[in-house]
Formats: sequence, structure tokens, C-alpha cells
Amino acid sequence: MVAVTRQSARRFDGHNVTTAILPESDAAWIEVLSGIDAVVHLAGLAHEPGSAERHDEINRRLTARIAGAAARSRVAHFIFVSSIAAQIGPAAARIVIENDEPHPGGAYGVAKLAAETEVANSGVPFTVLRPVVIDGPDAKGNAALLGRIARLPLPMPFGQLTSKRSMLSIKNFNSAVSTVLFNPKAMGEIFIVADPDPKTVGEIIAAARAKAGRSAWMFNVDPRYLRLALRLMRREELWDRVGGSLVADPAKLLSIGWTPERHER
Repeated sequence: MVAVTRQSARRFDGHNVTTAILPESDAAWIEVLSGIDAVVHLAGLAHEPGSAERHDEINRRLTARIAGAAARSRVAHFIFVSSIAAQIGPAAARIVIENDEPHPGGAYGVAKLAAETEVANSGVPFTVLRPVVIDGPDAKGNAALLGRIARLPLPMPFGQLTSKRSMLSIKNFNSAVSTVLFNPKAMGEIFIVADPDPKTVGEIIAAARAKAGRSAWMFNVDPRYLRLALRLMRREELWDRVGGSLVADPAKLLSIGWTPERHER
């Protein structure tokens, strides 16, 4: 197994993994991919500010180069880890499925959706995964936000929030990749990846606190007042991430054999 990395000192001791420094040319990519059976493309610009041009450069154009090199190297399966942001913004009025018309969220989502098209047009046998926010050690994005809230030594006013959010444990993400790898039913397909048990923000925070041996410490505030408070603090963009609903249905992935763990957070 080969891990392509920007960090020359990065080590994967005990995992039978060798490393290669990120190639700078198409010819170098072809050399790195020579003899490789499958590629899992995880890299990208995320969870940090970036212009539309920067997102396009890293999340679309670089993906296109790698997919093209994989095709010329006769890689048997290219798994592109896209994002639910390629399909929808931070909230959705109804359950999200793969056949919905994409309405990508921000420059990141636009670039990821464009990258999916580049992969599909490259000629390499491919599968696209659209994971929701991934929860695990060193989580980022919305998972990191909810983790910070859960660690605050304060009662939380989320008891009346009924909107649910889909999340994805890192273990279930890994099993999703294993499920699609060389799976004939996954070739040329796009799959949403989400734990099958969406929860409210209050439930997510309460579960995180329970893991730490703490009380849920939740009280009720009318959601309209929470939204107003965020507006007054000029942070209304947080409302969709905390008070909005985003439930993504993984039924398509389940139908080809994915067996995620169902668990309490």
C-alpha cells in the first residue's frame, strides 16, 4: 500500500504502508500509480477559507490530473471521496438522496461536484462517495463545532430543537470504502455515506457529554429565540449548522452490502 503525502516525515508504522511525496507532474503521477490496483482519493481543500479559484485548483483540477493519470496507469478502481456538499448546502428541507438535483454548498461544494464530473469523464473505473460530516478523533467542520459546544461547562438551550442531522463515524466511513472497493455494483455509481441514525443536535451533544461521564445539562428555549440571538450576534450562518435539518439517506449504499454499526454517540 502506498500513501501519497505532502509530509516527507509522515510514517505509518505497523500498517505495511510506504509513502510517496505528492508528485508535481502528470508523468510523476503515472510513475507513482504504476502497478497500483486501486486509488482512494481523499485529499482536498476543506474546513478553511478559500476562494472559488483556489477550491477549483485543488478540489477539481488536481483531482482531474490524478484521475487521468490513474486511467493511463490502468488503475482498476478509483474511489473519489467527494462530499455531501457537492449535493446540498448545510441544511435541507427533505431527506437527501443521490437522485436529487445537486445544489452544492459554497465554493467547496461546487468544486467537489465538478471534480465528480472530471472523474467520470477520465476513463478510469470509478466510484464516488459523498460522506456527510465525519465524526472521530481530530474531527473538523460541523463535528468539531458540536464537539466544542459539548465540552463547554454550561447548560445548553437545545432541548426543543427537533431538526435532525446525519453524521458519520470514522469507523463506518472506513467500512463504506471497503464495501465499494472492487464491488461490481459500485462501479460508475455515486453513494451517499451517512450513519443510518440521524439525531438532533441536543441528542448529539448529550451523547458526547455522556461519553465524558457528564450530565446532558439541556434546557428548553424556543428555537425562534435561538435564531434571533445568532442574528443579533451576526452569526446567523451558524443556524443552518445547528438548528437546520440535514438528513441524508444511505439506502443505496446499504443495498449493495454496506453494514454500518448503529451506535449512540
